[in-house]
Amino acid sequence: MRTIGLFFVLLILSSPLPAEPKQSSEDKALLVITDAAGKEQKVTAWTFTNGIRRLAWLAPPDKAKEKTAGPEALVIRDELKFNFAAGVVVLVPLEQIRSIRYEEEKVTVRVAVSPNDEDDIVLVGTTAYKGINKLTLEADVDKGEAGIASLTFQGGIPKGIKGVRFPEPKVTPFKPGRPAVVTTLDKDVQTIHKVHDLQPLYQLAGGGEKLSTTLMFKKTLKLDVSKIKKISVNEGDEDSVWRVIQKEGEDDTLSLLTATTLDGQKATLVGLVGRVPFGYKLIPIKRVQSIEFDTTETPKKKVEF
Repeated sequence: MRTIGLFFVLLILSSPLPAEPKQSSEDKALLVITDAAGKEQKVTAWTFTNGIRRLAWLAPPDKAKEKTAGPEALVIRDELKFNFAAGVVVLVPLEQIRSIRYEEEKVTVRVAVSPNDEDDIVLVGTTAYKGINKLTLEADVDKGEAGIASLTFQGGIPKGIKGVRFPEPKVTPFKPGRPAVVTTLDKDVQTIHKVHDLQPLYQLAGGGEKLSTTLMFKKTLKLDVSKIKKISVNEGDEDSVWRVIQKEGEDDTLSLLTATTLDGQKATLVGLVGRVPFGYKLIPIKRVQSIEFDTTETPKKKVEF
């Protein structure tokens, strides 16, 4: 068994995972909610109102400014403990999720990465913190002769639902890209994240989000991340002063710009997004301690100025 992270645990098991309940062909098109009493509610219409995030950067250009642009993804916070509200989150596309289970201040998410459910990845996180790993959805439930009721279900809270089983997952085989190893720091909590195709994510003033290959530095310096070898950040620095080592060997200490202009629009740097087999990791700039590109090796020692 391999464990990644601290209180958030990623388990990739060599032995088969516990089997999901067998579903009929009809159930494979339904969302099945297990309520606080353990009763299953099968629904055909539902809306998530909390605990999910739109992956707006994946929306078609003509839809990018719409509030419902981009596929929905479950948001999971991955630290054991944290001192800041902004932390690394995992974004799991809903269409890849088989099930979510809640128990004893813990959430367990089963994610499909292939058509074979024995290959599923299981993510485990805490619900002990306010607003972290909580889920709210509204669904229409058939009450028979009484009619259709629009009910609200909440997960990750006392006396909340026990679980959600999703329709048959849709899986696209993961194709690894340019690897990167990101070390994040939240005071005394250091975490290693192995990702692919790490890119800056910008929020555009005109609406929508956009991934870019460019990082901006004072005063007008633009660096393409494809040309960067390593980045390290001085611990405790609140001004995002980064040491940047480029592939050609150039080594500079630079001040990162989070407010800038991108494609003629005002833009704000949200963080860095990296792909993983179970979705994406969104890493806030303030949590970055170091980044090493073109490697999957865990840093042997802390990178310092």
